[in-house]
Amino acid sequence: MEEPLERKLQRLIKLGIIERVESSKWATPIVIVRKPNGEIRLCADYSTGVNCLLVDNRHPLPNVESATAKLNGNAFFSVLDLSDAFFQLEIAEDHREITTIITPFGLFRYTRVPFGLKTASAEFQEAMDNTLAGLDGVDAYLDDVIVRGSNRREHDLRFRKTLQRLEERGWKLRLDTNHTNHKR
Repeated sequence: MEEPLERKLQRLIKLGIIERVESSKWATPIVIVRKPNGEIRLCADYSTGVNCLLVDNRHPLPNVESATAKLNGNAFFSVLDLSDAFFQLEIAEDHREITTIITPFGLFRYTRVPFGLKTASAEFQEAMDNTLAGLDGVDAYLDDVIVRGSNRREHDLRFRKTLQRLEERGWKLRLDTNHTNHKR
């Protein structure tokens, strides 16, 4: 498992998601999860210390029922999936140390929001809600953006405005998993 882990760490460094540190007051253990495609997901077990010290973000999280209920009365919808969603949120320099992870290859800290922080979902939802504010027929369900319209023209207009807003704010989409222009 060390070779795939080393490759994963090098990739995260290259992408600017983590950075090597020589020492830290924090050192969260990692958990490696093998994906169905054979790749690995690097997770940090922040439940061992960091999460209990974080102040909860009280931003409301949507639930599946409310998200799907909004589709009622709409003939067309699209779902846009954000690429490495949490990693698109930067961590302030003075908060990075608490994200330090310990690996067989040394200590690293995140520069982007990692999986496992208890505040991550609410922080991400808040960022998405702020990004999409003022757009009719558009909602975020964590890393999915749902665009809906009562007819194709309305949907397509909302879809274009959504893409424009996401681009303006620097959000990146996963092109391989987006489901666009579905008819209900």
